[in-house]
Amino acid sequence: MDGAAEASGFEKPVAHPFHFPEYPGYAHVNTLNDESAVDGETEFVTLVFKPKRHYK
Repeated sequence: MDGAAEASGFEKPVAHPFHFPEYPGYAHVNTLNDESAVDGETEFVTLVFKPKRHYK
C-alpha cells in the first residue's frame, strides 16, 4: 500500500484504529456484492492519505 500511495503522489498512509462501538449507527456496506468484507474480522483501521507537499 505504501508504494502505491507514493507512486500516486501521496505520503505513506497513516493507520488509525477503528472501533465500531465508538460510532453508533455505523453500518458497513459492500458496494461490490451483498457479502460483507468485515464479517468474521475483529480489528479494523482507517487509513488516512495525505498528498505530498511540493515546494517551489
